[in-house]
Amino acid sequence: MLLLKLGGSLAAAKLADDAVDGAIGATKARYVGLAAGAALMVLQKGGEVKLHKGDTIEVEPRRTSTAQILGTP
Repeated sequence: MLLLKLGGSLAAAKLADDAVDGAIGATKARYVGLAAGAALMVLQKGGEVKLHKGDTIEVEPRRTSTAQILGTP
């Protein structure tokens, strides 16, 4: 889970860096990318889910054809 958070944060940092590179310059854009990546690492949730005694998880089986997965009608 941590690797997914790290990868997503790095991708968002790169996008933020590229988005502002032409407007404010390359050096300042690096700081914007660093701030965006750090903020996403701190704000992303997902690893702190806890189940207590008596909690239930409902799962419904679903059938998907390979044509739907590949996007063909």
